[in-house]
Amino acid sequence: SSHRCSKFAGGVRPRRGPRRCQRADRASAMIQTHLGPVPLRRPRDPEKIALHLQKEKGAVRTIGKSWLQAKKGKEDDHAQLYRSALMQSMMIAATQMDLQDLNGRVAVNPDTGMRWTPQEATAREDMLKAKKQQMRMGTAPVPMRRLSTQQGIAKQSIILQKHICMKRRSRTGTIKLEYFVIDTGKLKIFHSPTDFAKVKTVYDLADVECRYENVAMPGIGEPFYSEYKDRVKVQLRERPHGPLYLYADDGPTARRWERAIKMSKYLVSASDKEALAFVVGRLAGSVMNKGWQALFTYSKEMIDTKHTVKNLAMRLLRVDISRGWTKARLVYVQQIESEKKRKEQQEYAAKFLKEKMERIGSQAARNPKLVRQNMVHQIQTKFRQYRQEKIFDRNYPLGSSVATRVQQAQAGTTMGSAFGSVTRDDALHLVLNDDSRLLLKTRPEIFCSKKSTYSEVNVPVCHLGVNVSESFSMLSFTELDEDPELTHLAKEGWAHFVNLDQISSVILHSERKSNSKGSRSELSPSMTKGVWFTINGPRVCWCRKLRTYVDSKTREVRKDLVGATNPLIVGNCLAQGQRLRWFKVVVQVRSSSIPVVKLVRDEEEDLFEDVHLDRPGRRDNRSGGERHTQMVLYLLGRKFTSDFVLGDNPVYPGRFEAEVPISYDEKALAALDECSVGVDIVERTEGSDSGSVIYAGKIPLWKVYVTEPGIAERLHNVVHEGLGEDVTEEVVSLAETLNSSPGRVSKTIALSPPSTGLDIIAPARIELEVNARVQESMESTRCISPELQGRGPVTSLFTSHRGAWFDPKLGEAKFFASRVANF
Repeated sequence: SSHRCSKFAGGVRPRRGPRRCQRADRASAMIQTHLGPVPLRRPRDPEKIALHLQKEKGAVRTIGKSWLQAKKGKEDDHAQLYRSALMQSMMIAATQMDLQDLNGRVAVNPDTGMRWTPQEATAREDMLKAKKQQMRMGTAPVPMRRLSTQQGIAKQSIILQKHICMKRRSRTGTIKLEYFVIDTGKLKIFHSPTDFAKVKTVYDLADVECRYENVAMPGIGEPFYSEYKDRVKVQLRERPHGPLYLYADDGPTARRWERAIKMSKYLVSASDKEALAFVVGRLAGSVMNKGWQALFTYSKEMIDTKHTVKNLAMRLLRVDISRGWTKARLVYVQQIESEKKRKEQQEYAAKFLKEKMERIGSQAARNPKLVRQNMVHQIQTKFRQYRQEKIFDRNYPLGSSVATRVQQAQAGTTMGSAFGSVTRDDALHLVLNDDSRLLLKTRPEIFCSKKSTYSEVNVPVCHLGVNVSESFSMLSFTELDEDPELTHLAKEGWAHFVNLDQISSVILHSERKSNSKGSRSELSPSMTKGVWFTINGPRVCWCRKLRTYVDSKTREVRKDLVGATNPLIVGNCLAQGQRLRWFKVVVQVRSSSIPVVKLVRDEEEDLFEDVHLDRPGRRDNRSGGERHTQMVLYLLGRKFTSDFVLGDNPVYPGRFEAEVPISYDEKALAALDECSVGVDIVERTEGSDSGSVIYAGKIPLWKVYVTEPGIAERLHNVVHEGLGEDVTEEVVSLAETLNSSPGRVSKTIALSPPSTGLDIIAPARIELEVNARVQESMESTRCISPELQGRGPVTSLFTSHRGAWFDPKLGEAKFFASRVANF
C-alpha cells in the first residue's frame, strides 16, 4: 500500500510527518475490495479564482461545495454576487472545454466546419489560455446584461387563486368571511375574491402552528362553514385570541396547504427563488452551453465511474455467483423480451384477425372445388418451374439413375436371411386349453381363417431376395435361383410373404443366425460382417413352448407342450404391474483360446477372395502386428460386446447380466431350455473400428447345466426339427437341473471359423462361468411393456398395430398415425 512504511536496517519505523499525512488526505477516493483499494477517479486540484465583482475585487474563492453560500450580514447583496461568480466560473469551464476540444482528435473550426491548421490551432490555444488566466485573475469582463423579451425570456406574473378563510373578531366574537392566498412563505388576506383586490393583511408563516381538520374528526370546537368538509386550522402569533380557518374543496388540497405552511420556515429569503430563476434563465443563452456541458459531463462521469467501480467490486467479491447471476439476468431479459414480443404478436394477430373477419364478412365464400383446383394448379406450376431450373443446372435429383425410397423398397435387395414360423395348428396348441384342443382335433374347420397372413415355412440361413409389394401390404422374400435369368419369376408369384400389419416389433442388433451342422453351428463366410435385425410377428404366448419329436416306437411325429400351465399369466402381470419371478443369468469369461486358423489346402484361398473376406484368424505378416479381437455374447435375446483385446489367449473383461420374467409355475423354465448362449469372436479390420467374425459358436441353455457324465448313453432318439440338420439328443430341462445344482457352472464352448469346405486344424474355445437363478422381483410394481417380454435391447421398436394404442383423450373411435411409435 502507498500508506505503509518499510523498516530501516536498525528496525526503527519512521514517523509519518504532517506533510505526508496531508498528501495522503489529498489522495483520490478509494473503494476497498478483497483484492485491494480501487480508485474512483483521477485526483484533481481545486480551482481558485479571484472574483470580478467590484465590491469583492481581488477576493479569492475556491470552487467547491457551498462556495457561493452567502456570508452572515451580507444577504442583501448576495444575489448580485451569486450571479457574477457563477457566470465567471461557467466561462472558465467553457474555456477549458474549448481547450480540450482543440487538443482532441478532431479539432474543427465551428464557423467554417474545416479542421484547424497547426498554426491556427497554436494561435487559438494561446488565446484560450490567456483568456482562462484572465478569468482566474478576475481581470476579464463578465457579461451581466439582461435578456430582452424579444430573446424569449421575460418575467411573467402569476395570479394565484383565492380561497375562503374564516375568523372570529376579537371584540364582538362574530365570524367574518375573508379570502387568502399562500405566496413565498406569506399568508395574504383579501376582502374579495377578485383578481385586482388589494391585500388587507400579510402574515409570516415562519413561526405558526397548523393542523388539518375534517368534519368527521371528534373534538372539533368550531363548526364547519357551509358544505365544506376539509380545512386547515392556523394559529398565528399576531392573533392570540383566535385561530384562522382555511377551507379547501377536498382533503388532498388541505393536506398540501398544511405541508406548505410547515415548510415555510425553511425558506430564508424570498429573493433566493427569484435570483435562482434569473440565473437559470441566463444559462439558456448560447454563451453558457459549454459550462453546462462541462457540469453535466463531469456529473455523468462521476455517476458512471461509481456505478462501474461498484459493479466491479461486487463482481470481485461475489465471483462465485457472478457467472450464475449474469446468466440468470440474461435469461430474465430474454424472457421479458419474449413476453413483450408475444404480446405484440397477440395484438398483431388480433388486429389481423379482426381485419380478416371484416373482410370475410363482406366477401362471399369460394367454392371448395375452385379452391382445390387453384391449389393443385399452384403446386403444379411451382413444381414445373423448380424442375426446369434443376434440369437446366443439371442437378435434378430424380434422374433416370436415381430411385426413390419407395422404388428401392419395391425393387428389393439381396441379404443374408433366415425365416422361422409357427403354424396355425401349433399356435392354437400353445394358447388353447385341453377342451379347446380336443375340439380342434375333432372339428378343425371352425378354427380356420379365411385368409392367410404369412407363409407357414421355415427357411434356413441363406441369401434371400427381400422386397415390399406394390400395394405396400406384404413383405415378400424368396430364395435366389442359380440361374439369374429366372430370378424375377420367383419375385412375386412364388415368393413367401408376411403381411406388414402383422409385424409386432423390430429388434436391431439381434443375434447372428447360423445353420446347425452336427453338433456345431455353421457360419457362412459371406455373412461375417454387418448387423442382424429380427422382425417379429404377433406374440402367441409367454413361458410356453411346443416341442416336436418323432416317437421311436411308432415313428409318428408328436407334439408336447412344455412350460407354464397358463400361457397368458406373464403378460397379464406385466400389464398390471403385478409381482413376477425373474430368471437371471450372469456370464463371465474365464479363459479363451483363439488360434490362427491353418488350412490343409492352401491353394483354396480363392474361396475367401470370392466373398471379399480375409482368411479367418490370419495375421498380417507384412505389418508383423498381433490381432485385436472382441467378444460378442448373445444371452436371452440380448447382445453384449466387450472391448478389443490383444493376443491369441485373451480374457475378455466384463460381467454380462440378462433377466426375463417367468410365472410362478414350476415348469415355466422348460420354455427356456433351447434358448442358446452364442459367442462371436470379431477381429478388427485394419484402419477401422469394426471388424468381421472369425469364430462363432453357441450352445443351448439346457446343455450348460448338464454336467453328469455318460449322458449320451441315455438318448431316447428324440428328433428336433430345426433350421439345420436333425440332431438326436435328450433334453434335460432347466426346471430339473437348476433345482438340483447350485446354478454356478463353468462351460467350454467350441468355436468354429466360417465354413469354407476345407478341413481346419486349429480348434478354438472359450470358457464361460455361468450363474443362473430364479428370484423374486425387488420392486412391488415393476411394469414394462408386454411387447418386450424381457427380450430385446433398448433399440426395439414397438408394435405398429392400431388396436394396441389407445388415447384416452381421443377415444376409441379415433386414431392418429403421428401418435403411434411405428417404423
